[in-house]
Amino acid sequence: MRVLIASLFLLISCSLAGQVQVRALVDSTTMLIGDQVHLKLEATAAAGIALADPLWPPNTDTLEFLSFGKWDTLGRGTLVCEAVFTVWDTGFQEVPPIGVPYSGNGLTDTAWTSNLIMEVRLPTDSLRLNDIKDIIREPAVFSDYLSYLYALGTIVLIGLILWFWRHPVRVKKEVPPPPPPPPHEVAMEQLAALAQKKLWQQGRVKEYHSELTHILREYLEGRFDINALEETTDEILDQLRKRNLPAALRQRLEEILQTADMVKFAKAKPAAQFHEKAFESVKAFVEQTAGRDGRDA
Repeated sequence: MRVLIASLFLLISCSLAGQVQVRALVDSTTMLIGDQVHLKLEATAAAGIALADPLWPPNTDTLEFLSFGKWDTLGRGTLVCEAVFTVWDTGFQEVPPIGVPYSGNGLTDTAWTSNLIMEVRLPTDSLRLNDIKDIIREPAVFSDYLSYLYALGTIVLIGLILWFWRHPVRVKKEVPPPPPPPPHEVAMEQLAALAQKKLWQQGRVKEYHSELTHILREYLEGRFDINALEETTDEILDQLRKRNLPAALRQRLEEILQTADMVKFAKAKPAAQFHEKAFESVKAFVEQTAGRDGRDA
């Protein structure tokens, strides 16, 4: 039974060893202290076996790995990974085994390389004293002049501060523009200008009433804050009703707007007294509502 168990363990060990084989190669096992040596790690894995990143030896005071590469395919089933190391002591120095973890085919284990023995020597002329070399002067670059530029900038800044301190800039205060004239004054000026044109006296009745209603609508928009220039007569009256404009004034306004619409769109030709009455009605409406607040009548 003992022989059978030992044979079984030996068979399993041989099977595991056959799954992954790794080896570490260097160009030469002889080097000068501090030289960079290129190490090539080769791994041959069976089908279905996945290799993880190598387990590189840790750096020590004597051994230092400078760079590590990634696995690269060298051939079918063979991967290669390169690294660079150096040694900082003389004599025979050991590079410890490098591990390659792998898994697959129901196995999880780590394959290890053999250790490397490096013979490290000193350069043959390392103890010879060299002659003192002349100083090598580097060409001037922009950064060499930064300290001078900073000093010059500081002097200029101090000069500007002193100049502005002695010559303060006087900021002129802008006078705010006068407030716009109240809507009723604008309307009265526009009515006076319309009367001077004498449009209806020249037969331009439609133009006269169009301008008259425009003056009225513009006044309503400025005084009562409604969109009178784009609203219909009914919409204007509804807005003024919400602003508590007395019913008598709303009725007079309705008569003015409807009469003007009739003249503009029905091509009516009323008598001269009609035009004067329309003008006076608009003027009276402006005068009567000039002192009213459309939101709280």
